[in-house]
Amino acid sequence: MSLRNARGCRFLDGGVAHVGGIGLSLLGGCANVVIEGNDFHDLGGGAVVGGAIRNRDTWRWADPLLPGEQKGYRIANNHIHDCGIDYFGAVGILLGQTQEAIVAHNLIHDIAYAGIVLCGSEAPGPPFAKNNTVEYNHVHDVMKTAVDGAGIYVSFPQADRGAAIRGNWIHDVRRNPANPREAGPWSAAGIYLDGVRPYLGCPGYRFERNVVYRTDNPLFFNKWRREGNTWRDNWFQEDAPPKEKLRAVAAEAGLEAAYRQKLPDGPR
Repeated sequence: MSLRNARGCRFLDGGVAHVGGIGLSLLGGCANVVIEGNDFHDLGGGAVVGGAIRNRDTWRWADPLLPGEQKGYRIANNHIHDCGIDYFGAVGILLGQTQEAIVAHNLIHDIAYAGIVLCGSEAPGPPFAKNNTVEYNHVHDVMKTAVDGAGIYVSFPQADRGAAIRGNWIHDVRRNPANPREAGPWSAAGIYLDGVRPYLGCPGYRFERNVVYRTDNPLFFNKWRREGNTWRDNWFQEDAPPKEKLRAVAAEAGLEAAYRQKLPDGPR
């Protein structure tokens, strides 16, 4: 399903399954769209895509952005799993050049590539992307086919308050041993900060209270650095946190209680 010039629309308590491409795409002109309480699974591609990406060399691939579009998305409490059956670059949720978007309380697992991807702006000048939030998502067993990626992958600048990545629970992300690509620190990371040049990275991101463990690399920087971002109370380790902390994380991250009850195998 693809939406264009959709404003103030809601896609609630349904789902998309058994299709050959992306489950739901928010294309040009969309704003203030809510996608909540859905089950996306058995998809040839990814589950939810919003916004656009412009190529850093040609500044093409997407039309110029207009005022009032690609903003105000809420993507929350969705169960996203078994995506990327045909297209191995599939992402659970991908947002590119959005404003004031919220990705929260989703349960994401068994994805060919990354769980969540948040891209800022590559085009010259002040970034269009700003004030996006990725919070309290439960991501595990992604990167099932591809190698270079992560549970949560972020890249390129965001303006104003930047982007908040907080309270996410990421675990059991391992490199696919059947993939012939050489392993490296980029392989199956928990959180991945990407850049292409020293000045085109991802400054201004705030990482708070994320719990990441049992991944090939809990935290990876590509042509970027820890400096320029805010880090507070994160757990980046190979081993799981103490049971008390883990119970608190499990209670807060992932589907909220009303949506957990709808899972086929009961709450998780």
